[in-house]
Amino acid sequence: MNRREWRNDVHAVAVPLFRPVDSQWLIFNCGVSAQARPFAAREREVAPGLMDLVRNVERLLGMR
Repeated sequence: MNRREWRNDVHAVAVPLFRPVDSQWLIFNCGVSAQARPFAAREREVAPGLMDLVRNVERLLGMR
């Protein structure tokens, strides 16, 4: 999670795959505007969907 650390106008949430693929970690991330809502609200909105996406990719890759 990133609270305006990289860019002042962006909150970011990231989720890695359960384990590396071909010795490489794959990390999915999502950046959203920091202007309209506080970080905690954005985190509650974005994190569950991003985690679901990553878990689905893991299932497709046979990791879970």
